[in-house]
Amino acid sequence: MRTCGQALACSRVRTTHSSTFPVKSLTPAAETQSLAAGAPTTAQSFQFALPAGVAPENGLQVKTIWAARAISLLFPQITTIGGYRQDALRWHPNGLAIDVMIPNYHSDEGIELGNQIAGFVGLMSLFNMGGRFFWASTSDYIGRRNTYFVFMVLGFGLYCTVPYTGSIGSVVGFVCCFLIIISMYGGGFSTVPAYLRDMFGTRYVGAIHGMLLTAWSAAGIFGPVLVNYIREYNVTHGVPKAQAYNTTMYIMAGLLVIGFICNFLIKAVDARFHMKAADARGNEPGTAPAAARA
Repeated sequence: MRTCGQALACSRVRTTHSSTFPVKSLTPAAETQSLAAGAPTTAQSFQFALPAGVAPENGLQVKTIWAARAISLLFPQITTIGGYRQDALRWHPNGLAIDVMIPNYHSDEGIELGNQIAGFVGLMSLFNMGGRFFWASTSDYIGRRNTYFVFMVLGFGLYCTVPYTGSIGSVVGFVCCFLIIISMYGGGFSTVPAYLRDMFGTRYVGAIHGMLLTAWSAAGIFGPVLVNYIREYNVTHGVPKAQAYNTTMYIMAGLLVIGFICNFLIKAVDARFHMKAADARGNEPGTAPAAARA
């Protein structure tokens, strides 16, 4: 039976954000080795979640960038990480995947390194999956609306805390914040159908949920474009690359504040707009209005 590290050398592992990690043996350039080896120390001097790692970040989504930077920080042995590229599948073209190259993957050290990275990625997947169960179950007790209040408040605090954990070089603090955020990412998806039911009833919840997912997909397309534009603007105006996402982080925190306000203002459909049983039957396929039947 092959170990997890050996399996990484021969196959792809899909992460929480659908990232893939094909493993190859490479001889890294000297400058790349120097950058990777200095990542943990550099992290202490930047007021950002993590210093830029070895992965090219253009075209990657924010959380994919976090994953790449976290791997560079936690595993300085990794000197080459591939990013955005064209592919038959949607993960790389949409900035949702990275390729982590394990050096000397046939050796015991390479296998152990593959095991550690797979464990880190698996931990993110576990929190994503566990968050779907935890937050959905919690919403049964505190209510869906209150659960989203928790998402907004806790998420705002975490987005503000992550840069601090990076500035003091606290890897454990960053990872904990990141895992909680990942859990709420999964929890939001698992809770929203029930929340829509509470707000709008059950009859059209599928269609409304579809519209919500369409909006989410649009954000997935335009969000990275906006993030890259902000980054390039900051870099061209003299902001260090490791700090180029500061503005984006504050924007995300601000959006959570807006989300909190929207969640506070939204109300369930008033009873006077509820469909009556006769209305529901009249809208069934093949059912003619009363006047037509007469």
